Amino acid sequence: MQLAEQHIIRRDDKRFAALDQACFYAKNIYNAANYELRQTLFAERRRLSYTEQEKHFKQKDLLPDQQLPMKVVQHVLKGLHHDGTALPPHKPRTRYALRSSKPVRSCHTTKTRAGAAQPSSSLSRPSARKHYGKEPLYFQD
Repeated sequence: MQLAEQHIIRRDDKRFAALDQACFYAKNIYNAANYELRQTLFAERRRLSYTEQEKHFKQKDLLPDQQLPMKVVQHVLKGLHHDGTALPPHKPRTRYALRSSKPVRSCHTTKTRAGAAQPSSSLSRPSARKHYGKEPLYFQD
């Protein structure tokens, strides 16, 4: 069990304006870094590492609406890369399934009221069963 502490800061608090501005700047850094990360992923088919992206977000390169201390910028970038690890790795799509020793079969089944799976009517015909399983089925985009 992790203990958490919550601080509610209302708009009339004297710290609200400074914290609101810091959150706004952090959001801008996160969005800019996320944009750069996605553009690299789509254009070059690779992901930027944290160290590569951290070099692009040096203090002198930040826009006026991104001016935060470097330790905060690094923390935002680490959060972005932590969020990005939940995405599946990029794998190029192939047009056809790879041939294997076993044919690729599709599941043409329907569920009954009792929950048991039965073959659909198209595979119940003798003409469909005659060719079923002879050669692998291919996937198409």
